[in-house]
Amino acid sequence: MKRLSAFLLAAVLLCAGCSKERGGFADQGSEEVKAADAELRGEFLNGSILVYPDYYGGSDIDGEKLLVYVTSDYNSELDFLPDKYGCVEFVEVEYGRNELYMYEGQIKTELEESFPELGHYNGMRIDEASNKVIVELLPATLDNAEIMDRLRAHFEGSPIAFGETPAAYGVLLVPFTFCVAAFLHRHFH
Repeated sequence: MKRLSAFLLAAVLLCAGCSKERGGFADQGSEEVKAADAELRGEFLNGSILVYPDYYGGSDIDGEKLLVYVTSDYNSELDFLPDKYGCVEFVEVEYGRNELYMYEGQIKTELEESFPELGHYNGMRIDEASNKVIVELLPATLDNAEIMDRLRAHFEGSPIAFGETPAAYGVLLVPFTFCVAAFLHRHFH
């Protein structure tokens, strides 16, 4: 039982460390930046759920600044933030966060229907700072000029960028997968 508990704890910590979500974001910035970020999120809290308005493109910490991305549809709902916190800066972007998530679904469908030769891509994510959907491709795909030219032409005008899966992803995922497989084999085989 102790081994199982230790294994599960290690798995949870490993997964938490691999997360690209804002979990590690709270460790960045000054106390003022953290307070401004918390208040920004509070503005979007509806009960226990975050509901983002269509003008909101996300946020990011850049040194000692909290960058709040907004579209041209932004009216002034958050104008109190820079007055209260000197670290808040608004940056105009083309797409709101909700719209980028809609595009992510469309891009996924188009990749599967129009590019079956890809067979596999490593994932997608929203990059608020670049205001794009990032499609993470295998290095061999990124090096294939013919496929990349077709992808770029097909998605021209879309908020999309192609990138390589971070090296740490594979470095951490492979040993973790082997550990899970060994555990399952030992205890359930």
